[in-house]
Amino acid sequence: AAQPAVRSAARERSGARASTSAEARAARSPACDAARGGPSRVGSEDELFAAAEDALHLRNDPHAAVDMLRAAERAAGGATLRIRSRLCTALAWAGDAGGALQAAREGEVLGLFADARQRPGVRLDTRLPSAPFPLEAGVVDREGYHEVRAAVELVEKAAERLLPRVREEHARLAHAAPEEAEGLAAPGVGKWTHLSLQDLDESDGVAELPATTGLVRLLLSEGIRLTPLRVRFSTIEAGTHIRTHCGPTNRRWTMHIGIDVPRAAVDEGRLFLEVGGERRAWRDGRVTLFDDSFEHSVVFDARAGAGAGAGA
Repeated sequence: AAQPAVRSAARERSGARASTSAEARAARSPACDAARGGPSRVGSEDELFAAAEDALHLRNDPHAAVDMLRAAERAAGGATLRIRSRLCTALAWAGDAGGALQAAREGEVLGLFADARQRPGVRLDTRLPSAPFPLEAGVVDREGYHEVRAAVELVEKAAERLLPRVREEHARLAHAAPEEAEGLAAPGVGKWTHLSLQDLDESDGVAELPATTGLVRLLLSEGIRLTPLRVRFSTIEAGTHIRTHCGPTNRRWTMHIGIDVPRAAVDEGRLFLEVGGERRAWRDGRVTLFDDSFEHSVVFDARAGAGAGAGA
């Protein structure tokens, strides 16, 4: 999956109408009643988990999500991978860093997680060694993922020639990029938008983004046996905080390519990606390879004169 460090695409944000209906639906749910100590009928594990997802991602109410997820674990007869992973996220969003760490360590003891920092919510394949930044940590070379190293080197070499055109292509379409729709960005002054190549048909993609699609096709044509799962531009504005979360599975790695990264913000430590407790900064034309099954977040601290950053 190739994605820029600070500029990309997303599904359209749910409007007020959709958010209101989701809140009303959750309020009438037996799962929500059970979590609040309401009517005696206890919601099922699935009902409680779905209600917690609504509370966390649609209503930005992590405290309610924590209650529902704890109730879901009781309904399930114990912790499961998806519930415990989401519980750690909800606790972190609720400001309880200590509780999130404790819940993660309990999950590790229970065998749900191989590492308290690596908590994919859908599937954990324990046969796949990794690290927050697998290329830097030597995992790529040690485990023989030669295609990954070749892809990184190929992209960086091509970026020397294509980056100015890729930057221009994104600038032409940036106004149409919708905001991130999963509620991962904390409420605040910043904004996070995405522009997905998958949202364009074949002719539009080639016509509007020839350099960008050419970069992706270069990867496919060089005999590198990798499958891009998603290719998008991703943009964050100053003031944005993408909250700690984990991807669904450890069966993929994410490649960010810096396209238009504010150098001053990076040099001042105001713009960074943190994965598994390790911080890195993007650079134009350079690849950052990371495993998003580890907890990760992004901070772009707002200061006077700060702008937006872009990547792919």
